Amino acid sequence: MNIDIRTLSIVLSITAALQTSVIFMQYLTNKTYKGIGWWLAGYFFMAISSAFIPLREIAVLEKPSIMITNIFQIAGAAALYTGINAFFNKKIKCLLPVLFSIAYITIASYYTFADNNLTARIINNSIALAAVSFLISHTLIVDKDRSISISALFLSSVFLIQGIMFVTRAAVSIILPESDNFFAPTFIQVSVFIVSLININLWMTGFIIMINQRLNSENIESQEHFELIFNTSPDAAIISRLDDGLIISVNDGFLSLSGLDRDDVVGKKASEISIWTNPSDITKITDGLRTKGITENTEVDFKDTGGDILSGLVSAKIITLHGIPHVISVARDITLRKKIEDKLIRAIDEALRQKENAEKANREKELLLREVHHRIKNNMNTIVGLLSIQTDTVKEPSAIAALEDTMSRIRSMMMLYDKLYQSKGFIEISIREYLSPLVDEIAGIFPNRRSTIINKSIEDFPVNAETLFSLGIIVNELITNMMKYAFSGRDSGIIELTASSSGTRASVIIKDNGIGLPDSIDIYNSKGFGLQLVGMLVQQIKGSINIERNNGTKFTIEFDI
Repeated sequence: MNIDIRTLSIVLSITAALQTSVIFMQYLTNKTYKGIGWWLAGYFFMAISSAFIPLREIAVLEKPSIMITNIFQIAGAAALYTGINAFFNKKIKCLLPVLFSIAYITIASYYTFADNNLTARIINNSIALAAVSFLISHTLIVDKDRSISISALFLSSVFLIQGIMFVTRAAVSIILPESDNFFAPTFIQVSVFIVSLININLWMTGFIIMINQRLNSENIESQEHFELIFNTSPDAAIISRLDDGLIISVNDGFLSLSGLDRDDVVGKKASEISIWTNPSDITKITDGLRTKGITENTEVDFKDTGGDILSGLVSAKIITLHGIPHVISVARDITLRKKIEDKLIRAIDEALRQKENAEKANREKELLLREVHHRIKNNMNTIVGLLSIQTDTVKEPSAIAALEDTMSRIRSMMMLYDKLYQSKGFIEISIREYLSPLVDEIAGIFPNRRSTIINKSIEDFPVNAETLFSLGIIVNELITNMMKYAFSGRDSGIIELTASSSGTRASVIIKDNGIGLPDSIDIYNSKGFGLQLVGMLVQQIKGSINIERNNGTKFTIEFDI
């Protein structure tokens, strides 16, 4: 057979290089697929292996070129095997391939550098390539998935034939040893190159078909997923052409919402179906699509076949189907939500109206209460004035004292009404704001005020006006008695008033360092009107009072707040 082996090797190298560029384009297009990068490496290694074959004729490069050819040839086959396993998402156990490669390279090196034996190298190379070819064929048959079964069977057959060819070559080399000239155009040598040339083209065809079959399978699967989502979505969905609005498909959600049949909608333009309450909404959605490519949550009113008005949120986006721009529109029925929102708005408006009326009534009530308190205070002031005039006309000391005590009690009530008049709610008053000035005013009317030290420790907590009314008179009576009688025969004295609260309970303590209250005098059996009044008022506020006689007199009043 008069065919030049050098020419065949160069053609094989060029073909492998061209196939490398084709695989590279596939790799750039389908980077998400595992294995294509390994196929790219495999074809690249085979191109290098074939390119070094003619260099064997150069004496200085003969042995290096032999080793490079053998190493890259088996490396290319191994890369194809690794790529196919990766494409099928199958992992390879590394130990066996590594041991296999070490054995192959060791034998090739021995029969190249130690014992330059062409026949031994051909047998070693043929057995190694046959083993890898059979492994690839087995993987393609066993691990293929249904989507690429045709291309996998095709490639498996090609690699099986190649494996048989290399086994035949090894057998022939054992029976009929090769001549020492690698470039001798023997039948088996020429056949190996021609079959290899055919195979790398068949591999490329098989690889591209396998990639395309997987792409088609994934496209079909994606389309099925899309159709499943489209058809099972509870929202209304329409697919229409962008240029003329012709409706291509609608889902069951749309038919359920509109009450229309599929035949009433598909094949018609969106503007032709009678669901639009305001046809200008179509233009608004379309304009948004043309400018932005998408519209989101546009509120639109529809009407169903029964004439009922429905509210919906429409979102639309431009998609490409078969190379033609389409629009997928999804409408979510918010009619119930709108009704609830309207009810809430009406309820809020009604609540605000009632609040405004209540605030108006409270303002009117507040004005009325202020006027009442003001009039009561003025009336009390008039009474105090009359009592003062009466005091000037009375000669008996006991009568004068009684009148002055009465005026003092009225002043404590006047102060309370004054505080109520200044407060916001007319219900509660700060005990500190009331008791502190009250004590100063009561003590201030007595001539011994300058020689009496009054210490106050009053916490700031609110007490209702009714309780404070009674408490003010109690404090008035006790402070008045102390200023009158506690420091008789003394140049000075100390009065302490403490008010505190704990939870719902409050206490007011009034004490002096005077001569003390006689043991015979008690709140509930006193003959004096003042202490009797204190006892009645303590009971009125449902409180308790305790008297301690030790270095003066101490009154402890406790009550609920």
